[in-house]
Amino acid sequence: MHERVSGRVQHESTIRFLAQSLLLNLTCALLPVSWEADMFALAALSGGRPLSTLTRHLFEASGLADAFQMDAVKLKRFLLTIEAG
Repeated sequence: MHERVSGRVQHESTIRFLAQSLLLNLTCALLPVSWEADMFALAALSGGRPLSTLTRHLFEASGLADAFQMDAVKLKRFLLTIEAG
């Protein structure tokens, strides 16, 4: 019984993570490439993490993440650590 509950919690957590990632990726994709992007809107949509969200998007969109064979999870953790101070 404990395994089913634990598996369900993990499944719900994964779905929540994927939904949030999709929302953040769509938000970054819709941001114009200019200095006039609404960082307050990005901050609200990213749960208060605009720096890591935008940086991750730029790394992926520019091909740097693939070029340097960066692990997506490690990149995310690294950027969140920097953003946390």
